[in-house]
Amino acid sequence: MRARLLGFIRSESGTATVEVLFWVVLVVGLLLTTLGASLALQGYVAVTRGIHEGHRQLSIGQFKTVEETETYIETQIASFYAGADATVTLVGNMVDTTVTIPWSAIDPTGLLDAVGVTSVSFAAMHRVEWIP
Repeated sequence: MRARLLGFIRSESGTATVEVLFWVVLVVGLLLTTLGASLALQGYVAVTRGIHEGHRQLSIGQFKTVEETETYIETQIASFYAGADATVTLVGNMVDTTVTIPWSAIDPTGLLDAVGVTSVSFAAMHRVEWIP
């Protein structure tokens, strides 16, 4: 019995298992980080597309007021986050929009909540070709 126990302790047949465990943890961590970054990028694209579409509609004269533009932008972003708040200002021939949404709407994995990121703001400024 003692000889079998010493033989088991000296055996190196299971050493690859420990190395594989380290690699699996590393690959899964990389996969989760990639997933979080992809979801954050999808949220960024959805919000900026809504802002740019609203600016374009105001620029070509489809919308006559800033309020119409704000409502349109909030409606475009509502499919992504229903409580989005858009602030549109028109100064001269430049339209400036800021949209603030909680970070949890962009990153559903919650990886950056531990860092203390609570909300994110998107800002865009474009030239208006048609001035209301």
